[in-house]
Amino acid sequence: LQIEPRPMNGWEPIEDGLVSGEIDGALIPVPLAIHLISQGLAIRIIMFVHRAGSMIIASNKLSGETIDEFKNRSVLTPSELSVEAMLLHRFLASASMSIGFHGMPETDVAGESVPPPVMEEMLLLDTDKDIAGASMPEPFASLAVRSGTARKLCTTSSLWKDHPGSVFVLSDSVADNRPEETDALITGFIDAAARLHNGPDPDTELFSLLAELIEQFHQFQLSGFL
Repeated sequence: LQIEPRPMNGWEPIEDGLVSGEIDGALIPVPLAIHLISQGLAIRIIMFVHRAGSMIIASNKLSGETIDEFKNRSVLTPSELSVEAMLLHRFLASASMSIGFHGMPETDVAGESVPPPVMEEMLLLDTDKDIAGASMPEPFASLAVRSGTARKLCTTSSLWKDHPGSVFVLSDSVADNRPEETDALITGFIDAAARLHNGPDPDTELFSLLAELIEQFHQFQLSGFL
């Protein structure tokens, strides 16, 4: 089994890669997967890869007294077709506010799709206080809170316990024509998840890889670029 990882800066390039056939599979938000399949793209959902794991945060440039400060401002999400955006709808609805994307009229809050690694930098550079906050995946949300850029309003799991997050999708052609490789890939995902859940042995290569990834996340947070 040969896999070529292809990092991409945001969901839109991943969507374009799946549509064009440049990539055979991807880890994408559940709503995006459903959207692509409903549009007739020949891919299938192979497995869920995570649940929960996101946070709704507010910019510390606002006074922080009430959620009403979100009104007539924008809120950052990874994509309009993301679980973070969907649960942001629910969060704002609890305060009788609506959110719209792409200049939708008659909405209280403007949604803006932004790659998660640059969200904190946008909050920091928002001198006009136009950005109220973000519905943000981890680890970027916790990094923004820890640095003092934002404060936690709620976790998405408090809005929907154990909600689906992302799925692994694979092209129909690969799944149908290479079943043994597909099975090996799924087994690899499950094995990796089990090892992470149990905690890697400090002497293993996986432990070193995780330590390196954590350091990289810190660098992403400092540079604002993935």
